Amino acid sequence: WSGIRTSPITKNEEKVGSLLSQLRDVPLYYWTEKILRILVSGYIHTAPESKIDIGPMNTLISNNDVEGWRFRVGGITTANLNKRLFARGFVAYGTKDKKIKYSGELEYSFIDKKYHSREFPVQSLRLTHLYDVDQLGQQYAFTNKDNIFLSLKRHEDNLMTYHRYTNLEYILELHNNFSLVAGLSHDRQEATKYVPFVDGYNNTYNHYNQSSLKIKLRYAPGEKFYQSKTHRYPINLDAPIFELTHTYSPKNFLGSMFEINKTEFSAQKRFWFSAFGFADCILKGGHVWSKAPYPNLLLANANLSYTIQPESFALMNPLEFINDSYVSWDVTYWANGALLNYIPLLKKLKLREAFSFRGLYGHLSDKNDPTKSLELFKFPETAQPIKMTSTPYMEVGVGVDNLFKILRVDYVWRLTY
Repeated sequence: WSGIRTSPITKNEEKVGSLLSQLRDVPLYYWTEKILRILVSGYIHTAPESKIDIGPMNTLISNNDVEGWRFRVGGITTANLNKRLFARGFVAYGTKDKKIKYSGELEYSFIDKKYHSREFPVQSLRLTHLYDVDQLGQQYAFTNKDNIFLSLKRHEDNLMTYHRYTNLEYILELHNNFSLVAGLSHDRQEATKYVPFVDGYNNTYNHYNQSSLKIKLRYAPGEKFYQSKTHRYPINLDAPIFELTHTYSPKNFLGSMFEINKTEFSAQKRFWFSAFGFADCILKGGHVWSKAPYPNLLLANANLSYTIQPESFALMNPLEFINDSYVSWDVTYWANGALLNYIPLLKKLKLREAFSFRGLYGHLSDKNDPTKSLELFKFPETAQPIKMTSTPYMEVGVGVDNLFKILRVDYVWRLTY
């Protein structure tokens, strides 16, 4: 550094390093830094050159109506153990259902990693096997489904099955942000008292098997994101993001009970309006080409928690809408203080307005309606699904962002149904 610098380091600049060391000698600062690092990364290092990290910590304890209190412990291996071969997994236990759940993953990377397997670009072969609850109609894109902050819910949450899921997939990510995922999976869905599998002839099934081939193409030119050890959080959405997914499962293929032939597409982009803020827009659509049981149809993504979850509906209930064709939209507009900046006292708080508009329009054809195709499973009675008419489901929200620099609070209205 001394040979490259164009100007010498001042005495005050030299003291910065020692000042940080002195701060870390203060217990309050030391433990605050440790806790914040764990909260951000989600994992605890087991050594200075950690070979195994324990976590994620936000899933150690959670609660739902099927499992009761859920306790989970897990971890991942790091590049300090092996730069190309990685493993991760967890063991969980529910106090209400008294069942042990587990997950194990083994991944071989074709390129060396600096620390963990999810680092961009991923070029790997990944084998996963798990036994866990499957929350039908609830998918969380940017967090774990048993995150402790999702435990407090506005509605009873028992529309779950147990499933044994095995997946082998090849993942290829290129530096131009084009990626391909190709996989072969086997899913054994096990019925519960909340979600029984009963067909139109009143035959009861304890479980059914489905083996599928799946391919996913994704292109996101110019994408930037923050990479955690489990998830990726987008930083800029200026460039468009396109995703195309197709799932195919021939009947009787490796024990498959039904034929599954399903295509989904999504596109999203941020639009800027100069000083008037910006809007993030997400458009999705999908179609099921075959006759399929309802867990394999297009289930709208419901958010039962009080946290704001992207790409989900805040006031929709799980399995409330079951379709085999759909189009949905999610528009969030940040006004950049266009209104609050004109209120003298509020202006100093630098609060920002947030407006959202989400909707879903779908259709269930006769071939996938269990009242007309009796070989399909009946919809769960507790779900009380609604068949969509020509009116789409819609909800709007208005919120205040930048509260204490980190929080956003929304109020959401459901407009239809």
